[in-house]
Amino acid sequence: MDTDLYHLNAYHSEHGIHDVTLAVREVGDDYMITCKLPMSGDLLTGQATDCFAALQIIRRKAEGRDWKICCKGSRRNVWPSAMSRQMGGGVKAYVLEMGQQGRADSLVDIFDEDDPESYSPVSDQESYAHAWFQSLR
Repeated sequence: MDTDLYHLNAYHSEHGIHDVTLAVREVGDDYMITCKLPMSGDLLTGQATDCFAALQIIRRKAEGRDWKICCKGSRRNVWPSAMSRQMGGGVKAYVLEMGQQGRADSLVDIFDEDDPESYSPVSDQESYAHAWFQSLR
């Protein structure tokens, strides 16, 4: 099985910005992401049916240690479609706008690097996605 490596920044309020590498691989029907945190060397692992869900697991674990993984998939208004999750492993996601369907020109790779200022906790991202779905009704 091939492992894809994504080199990103992680931000900590006391330690600043450090390089991290996310290792992504398929495990059966799932995707597994591993990430070694700077400073402590803690190894975080997330496994789920798609990359976006596995990234959320990693992010929650990192948040619990005051680290932010800085990538497009960590933005408040980024969420994958069901088709992206099923057909593409959740690697592509839409930049959402309230009241508007996702558009092809708003697709981003969730593992593309982003600024620490764009980071949003997983719970805020989930709340935004829920509100966005409601705004389409």
